[in-house]
Amino acid sequence: MKKSPVKTDHMASIRISLIVVILFSAIPLYSQNNHLASEIEKLEKMALEPGQKTTAYSRLARLYQLSGDREKALVNWMAAAQADPARLYEPGIIEAAKLLISMGEFDRAAAELRGILISTNNPDSIQSAMNLFARLEAFKNGDYNPLALLAQTEPGFQSGTLYTLWRISGDDAYKNILLEYFPRSVEAVIASNNSGVNAAFTPQWLLLPSRN
Repeated sequence: MKKSPVKTDHMASIRISLIVVILFSAIPLYSQNNHLASEIEKLEKMALEPGQKTTAYSRLARLYQLSGDREKALVNWMAAAQADPARLYEPGIIEAAKLLISMGEFDRAAAELRGILISTNNPDSIQSAMNLFARLEAFKNGDYNPLALLAQTEPGFQSGTLYTLWRISGDDAYKNILLEYFPRSVEAVIASNNSGVNAAFTPQWLLLPSRN
């Protein structure tokens, strides 16, 4: 029996996301809106403190992203990056690039990703930027070859990468690898048609947890 290379943090991220959805669905909409407004107000005040700007803006970005306001989420991810004196807040740029791709702003996303590749020595940031570049090409031009080549070098692949390759290329080989090695992933459930959901495949898929 082959050992699945599913990463613990990947599965934990999915479980946390599902728990968040369940919890929020159980709260009346009015209470949710009041809580969101209160949290935003608190974080906006926090962002006025010099040593708290990056943290506050990144939390604001996630809140706006969860609420579906991608424009405000983008503004706050960029603010989080700019608030870092050393300009090293690369996770913020990565998240901003995902939002830009999901909004069809491919050129702007490419510019931000190039900035990371030019300036960083962080291997995780480099890998994330290269992965997003490859996905950008796939979404923009339907050219999945860069992503396919990159997937061959990724440790254990990633469920999101395999799902993207399958949906864009139509090659069931990627689906088969996905189902074999990531059977409990969100992508595998959808690909196997066991979810009862016909998920529309768009760049917004990048905004789900762990979809680097």
